[in-house]
Amino acid sequence: MSQQLDKDTEKNIIVDLKEGVLRSHLDIFILSNIRNYGALSGYDLLNRFRGRFGVNISVGTIYSQLYSLERKQLIEGKTDSTARRYVLTPKGATSLDIAVALKQQILDLVDSLFP
Repeated sequence: MSQQLDKDTEKNIIVDLKEGVLRSHLDIFILSNIRNYGALSGYDLLNRFRGRFGVNISVGTIYSQLYSLERKQLIEGKTDSTARRYVLTPKGATSLDIAVALKQQILDLVDSLFP
């Protein structure tokens, strides 16, 4: 790019790219957190996501992904006295194992997007 970007524009581009990458891999974040920390609620996951990445995603985004993962039978929701908590199913554990095994291929794919 021949023009130098001003700081605000550069910051906005970085934030947009970061949010896009994180949103597109939200399923991996959810599966790995449930594996590592046990049964978690949507609220727990939202707080972990915001705390780790400093990105504000909506409650609707988290719950939409949770419902999608539940329909695919990768997680199972169980309601206790305080909240609906999600646990990993055997199919979810296998899917996460495959994603972890393909990590380098995923990184290479993202890297190939850039000139």
